Amino acid sequence: MRGRLPTMAITKRLAIQFCGTALLFSAFVSLTTSGVLLFASVLGYLPYSDRPGPGRWGRAHWPSLGEIGNYLGFAPWFAYFCLFFGLGFFLLSLVLGIASTPKWLTRAIGGLIGASAAGLAVTGAGWYLALAAIGPDSAMVLDCSTGFFSSLFLFFLVSSD
Repeated sequence: MRGRLPTMAITKRLAIQFCGTALLFSAFVSLTTSGVLLFASVLGYLPYSDRPGPGRWGRAHWPSLGEIGNYLGFAPWFAYFCLFFGLGFFLLSLVLGIASTPKWLTRAIGGLIGASAAGLAVTGAGWYLALAAIGPDSAMVLDCSTGFFSSLFLFFLVSSD
C-alpha cells in the first residue's frame, strides 16, 4: 500500500504539468487566434475565404452573435492542431525540469519554440479554412510574447530559480 502513494503523487504531478503545458498552450493559441480573426473582421478585413479571397472587403462594424460564433468555431480547429505541439511542450517541460534550467532560459526556449509551433499549427488548420496570413502571424507574435514575458504554457515547470 505504501508503494502506491508516491506513484499517485507522481501521476498527479504529471497530470497537472500536462494540463499546464499541452492543454493550456492549445487553448491559449486557439482562442487568441480566433479573437484576432474576429477583431480583423470587425475592422473590415475578411481573414478567410476562397472566394473572393482574404482582403479588405467590408467596413468597420460591430460583430453580430452569428459572426462571433463563426470565428469562435475556428478555435476547435486550431486547438486540435496545437494539441500535438502541446504534447511536445509537455515533454520539453519534463526535460527542462530535470535539467533545472533557470526561468529566463525556460521562457526564451518556450517563446521561440512556442511561436514556431503556434505558427505551424495555425497554418495547418488555416489550410482547411483558406486562412489569410494574419492568422498564423498573430499566433506567432502572441505566443512568442507569452513565452518570453509570462511563461504561461510552462507555468507548472519546476526550475532552479
